Amino acid sequence: MENAIMHLNQDQEQMVWLVDFQGWAMASISVKVTREMANILQNHYPERLGIGILYNPPKIFESFWTMVKPFLETKTYKKVKFVYYDDLKSLKFMEEVFDLDKLDVAFGGKNRVDYQAYAQ
Repeated sequence: MENAIMHLNQDQEQMVWLVDFQGWAMASISVKVTREMANILQNHYPERLGIGILYNPPKIFESFWTMVKPFLETKTYKKVKFVYYDDLKSLKFMEEVFDLDKLDVAFGGKNRVDYQAYAQ
């Protein structure tokens, strides 16, 4: 988090969090960890979240979200958006938030990053 803050533009205080649910499973759920993470973020990094995008979460995650919402401040959970790759409204939202030429194709963008080459 500190590293992300250090790399923000000087005139920028908030950031977009894009959470990819590829590979997510019920075993990934921990209410305790989620509650602690929410506590740290809300108490130590207030107002850093501009938008939280939950990209293509499985429908079962919505039940978990219902359990987690009470641990979040209202202004925080209202910033969270569920985005689905097969929903036109979601795609329009992504287009409004991101430059699609820079956004990876995995998230509906046009950028095809070769991560293997990038990692070397």
